[in-house]
Amino acid sequence: VSQSRYIPVTSSAQDDTNNFANFSAIGASEGNFTIQDSGATSNRQAWNFNSNNGVMSLRILSDNQSSLVSTPLVVNYTGYTGIGTTTPAWRLQVADASAPQITLSDPNAGANLKHWALRSSGGNLYIASSSDAYATSSVSQLTISGATGNVGINTDNPSYKFQVG
Repeated sequence: VSQSRYIPVTSSAQDDTNNFANFSAIGASEGNFTIQDSGATSNRQAWNFNSNNGVMSLRILSDNQSSLVSTPLVVNYTGYTGIGTTTPAWRLQVADASAPQITLSDPNAGANLKHWALRSSGGNLYIASSSDAYATSSVSQLTISGATGNVGINTDNPSYKFQVG
């Protein structure tokens, strides 16, 4: 049994005829809540909250909602949360093909002191700082080599057990 209800969402800044939230329950094991934005750019028009077999996913659907674009967030029934992965193995797991990173930002810190990042790249662990402009390459303040166990301060590639750059 599949049911779907479209409920108008009012907004004083938008034409209300195109703003709808879709609430649906599909079968006995899956439920969906979809928000569609008719004014968004390509492949960013529909956000879908999906619950299936104890896993809650936040998904981005294609313009016509016929295909999945990405699944940026998953929470499973054990409370494991995945960002960039649909199968988290820990309480919080961040995955990204181009080096996963968690950034802590303090908007009240001084110029170019606001952002610290924890990053995994190429088997190494980096603790880095970044400029206020979110530079594409951060300055590594601490590096731990996964291959050698070497630790470096202010160096990306420590050659010794402990190296200060």
